[in-house]
Amino acid sequence: MLIHVTQADIEHGTAKDCTDCPIARALQTVSINTVECKVTQSYAYAVDKLNENQIVWETYLPTPATDFIRKFDRNEMVKPFNFDLEIPEKYLC
Repeated sequence: MLIHVTQADIEHGTAKDCTDCPIARALQTVSINTVECKVTQSYAYAVDKLNENQIVWETYLPTPATDFIRKFDRNEMVKPFNFDLEIPEKYLC
């Protein structure tokens, strides 16, 4: 799945926040509303909000995404970008 991190995701995202960083916000826009997407420095995952926050998918982030996170968390200049990520189809909108 091609994930689009937009300027709006960047402007409204929060540094060092696993659920509100620009990448988590971009992932949430393509995910069904019963999961919450979260991001660490190296991987992304989603939890089922209806089932005690059970992890329903997780995957490592590609290098461009981890580089973006590092820069964003350091308040460095970042730009919108796209990256591919495998997300199980049943969790996509």
